[in-house]
Amino acid sequence: MDAHGHEAARTSAGDGGEMTGQETKQAMAEFFQETPEGTVLNVRAAPRSSKAGIDGVVGDALKVRVRSAPVDGKANKELIEVLSDAFGLPKSAIVFKSGETAKTKRLLLRGVAKDAILSRV
Repeated sequence: MDAHGHEAARTSAGDGGEMTGQETKQAMAEFFQETPEGTVLNVRAAPRSSKAGIDGVVGDALKVRVRSAPVDGKANKELIEVLSDAFGLPKSAIVFKSGETAKTKRLLLRGVAKDAILSRV
């Protein structure tokens, strides 16, 4: 973790701590799973953030910042709005698979292929 409490990006134990191309692809692939319905994303929600948006991949999840507090489903609603805007989907195409009350969630993005995910992260 850095001085602000954020997890550092995964690095290899090799030379300068940078990941190789293959390690980067493997790390990126860990946060989603393609299914016949679309793509299931592991999402790490960061509520009460100063700005909303996708903040990259942290570990095995896509970090998404939302301004709302996790009260009465407000953060989840905003999370769906952020993902909807980022991937050009209607909000109805994004469905919770698990984790509605947890920071780490699994969401199905209906009709979205892995290439579309990787091009926007």
